[in-house]
Amino acid sequence: MPRWFQAYLLPPLVFQSIMIAGGYGTGQEFLVFFMNMGPLAGLLGLLFIAIPIISLSALVAFEFARLRQAYDYRTFFRGLLGSGWFIWELGFLITLVVLFGVIGSATGEIVRTTFGLPYWGGTVGLMAVVAFVVWQSGTLIERLLAGWALLLYCAYILFFSVGLAKFGGVLQEFDQWGSLDTPWVSSSARYAALQLSILPAMFFCLHHIHTRREALVAGLLTGPVAMIPGVLFYIIMLTHFPAISAQVLPSAFLLDAMGSRALEVFYQVALLGTLVQTGVGVVHAFNQRLDGWWRTRGTAMPRVLRPAVALVLMTAATLLAKIGLVGLLNLVFNTLAWFFLVIFLGPLFTVGLYHVVKGQRPSVLTA
Repeated sequence: MPRWFQAYLLPPLVFQSIMIAGGYGTGQEFLVFFMNMGPLAGLLGLLFIAIPIISLSALVAFEFARLRQAYDYRTFFRGLLGSGWFIWELGFLITLVVLFGVIGSATGEIVRTTFGLPYWGGTVGLMAVVAFVVWQSGTLIERLLAGWALLLYCAYILFFSVGLAKFGGVLQEFDQWGSLDTPWVSSSARYAALQLSILPAMFFCLHHIHTRREALVAGLLTGPVAMIPGVLFYIIMLTHFPAISAQVLPSAFLLDAMGSRALEVFYQVALLGTLVQTGVGVVHAFNQRLDGWWRTRGTAMPRVLRPAVALVLMTAATLLAKIGLVGLLNLVFNTLAWFFLVIFLGPLFTVGLYHVVKGQRPSVLTA
């Protein structure tokens, strides 16, 4: 990959590839955090709350990671939270298991509704593919995540184009924007905090960033690169409001309404790949953290443990998948979002921002 691509576009694309499954892959996430606040309020929240928070947070986090040379989340949070760094990891591990429950549930729904396969067949297949990919090298994982993110852009642009051609007339006459007297600002901020909880999972690719300028530009690009496909998706969702609010898989509902089997298969395959990428990204981040712990003791993490970690985490998540996609997202909405606002964004915009402005590397803990 060209040097400029690795520094400026690889981090945003890897973040998008990891977060999209739990961010807006099925569309249910947008119902919970945005459209339920009102169609107009949701759109404003996406454009003027979620995207700026993600960009500004990534900007500070990338530069802080560069100063500290923190390419795994353990090193990063030891610099940000000091001896309390493990608190973030506890929340991350809970989120990781819940996230696997979400993507396992989403995978099962997609293979059942799109391909007529058994629900649990999709979940088991997801586990096997993730375990295989995390067994590969970090460079291959970087290329896979970035490449699939570009493929997803093609899928969402095609989805938007066909949707606009089919339902554009509805948008011209759309008159159900709703009011702005809902808690759309806090809902959008909680959504951003949840997506940013995955940000440290992509720190493994930040070693390509060598200068402050590269960190700042890559950070600013992260919000738009990650969320522009989501904005296109949300606009097409508006064409079927309020009926779409009752759907478990809004993406499948819209694809069915478009009436193109070829588009449906292409989009759902791309989405299934994204679910795999999310699993790969967060497991790889956890493996990098374990590898760092092993290296502090003078050895390397046994390679066989990498797929084993994936299988253990995803097996635990299969129990959560029984809650269902909507139940899991509501669980996340009501609990974990607040946790990451306090334990990540709070310190990031105080301690982290202080060191970024000063251009100082925080002291290294020895414990």
